[in-house]
Amino acid sequence: NGSVAYKLELTPYSHIHPVFHVSCLKKVIVQKFESQIELPELDEEGRIILEPEKILQTRIKRLKTKDIKEYLIKWKNLSIEDVTWEDE
Repeated sequence: NGSVAYKLELTPYSHIHPVFHVSCLKKVIVQKFESQIELPELDEEGRIILEPEKILQTRIKRLKTKDIKEYLIKWKNLSIEDVTWEDE
């Protein structure tokens, strides 16, 4: 139909831009349904309560007056695509 971009319906707490150009997308054929074994807990406002599962990587973020150590966190019950960098 001539569309050049797709917009995803994400939660308000997602940390990614929801619009993707078609050149960034690939067709995926799912062979097997994979579901989460356990649904994440939610707080009173409906946000996911995050619990770290594993530290995947560390890095130093250099600021003008100091360095901050950051950790790439894999969160329990969330996909690997949902990893985030968190300050020490």
